[in-house]
Amino acid sequence: MHALRNPMILLGVMGFLCSCGEKTESRSSPPSGLAEHAELRAWTMTRPMAGTAFTAHLYTNLPASEVEKALARAFEAAAALEKTLSCRDAASELNRLNNAPSGSPFPISRPLAQSLQLACRLAEETDGAYDPTLGPCIRLWHRARSRGELPAEAERLQALAASGHEKLKIGETTATKLVPGMRIDLGGIGKGMMLDAMASELRQSGIPRYLLTDTSDLLAGEPPPGKTAWEYKDSGGKTIPLLNEAASTSGGSRQNIVIGSRSYAHVIDSRTGLGIRADLPPATVHAPTAAEADARATAAAVRAARCAPPQREMKEACQTQ
Repeated sequence: MHALRNPMILLGVMGFLCSCGEKTESRSSPPSGLAEHAELRAWTMTRPMAGTAFTAHLYTNLPASEVEKALARAFEAAAALEKTLSCRDAASELNRLNNAPSGSPFPISRPLAQSLQLACRLAEETDGAYDPTLGPCIRLWHRARSRGELPAEAERLQALAASGHEKLKIGETTATKLVPGMRIDLGGIGKGMMLDAMASELRQSGIPRYLLTDTSDLLAGEPPPGKTAWEYKDSGGKTIPLLNEAASTSGGSRQNIVIGSRSYAHVIDSRTGLGIRADLPPATVHAPTAAEADARATAAAVRAARCAPPQREMKEACQTQ
């Protein structure tokens, strides 16, 4: 997923919020003119996780000691989920499943089973435009990016044959890979799941006013004092309200690579096993949860790339405007 045009800048539209760049929690009194919410204090905390920065912005009237504990529990919940779902951690539960033989049920924890069930449901609902089983294609594409050349046709077809959400069966406490070589990669939904876990902890702690961000996603709860919603700017610079929902953006030109005469993004198309074209506007999706927004934004970017005219035609069209 790509950033929502730099969330640290986007949050600047809410001038009453604490500094978004702080690495530890901060709190301050609300500005004047918000007497009806004078008891609410602003907090911000940022921690590195999943190869990026996760930030929690919130307002609450709870004592400082309770807020600190609530934030600690929220970040701990996200970190625990990362240990389960990470593809970067060789010892993660997901990688133990990836390294297990295909063809027979492999025992997994309930959290992993629930995560995979959600991922597969969203894959089915998007007709595979989002697909959590593209690990072989992602690995091959990373190698192609480093070499600056497209994968060999035989390798591409082999990776596609080992992918496909319909070839993964998830039970209550087991997972079965139906084809050899399958590797599950939850990079297109995992960060959203982590934000959802943080939000759940904050709400259970009695903190409903929050905005949670990573470099790809935003998850908003109840609004800040004196406001009807949180706000962010989309890729076109338009201010968008966000209230008790999530937003995620995918696609665009970030992390792209040029191979031959074509520019590719890092998002993989499940039909081709290659990165989608990078010359199209990013796709932004709102959804009730960050996990759903994360996956559906990927699907929207893939579908947009499939439906777009060839790059040469696009370039000529742009030059005539």
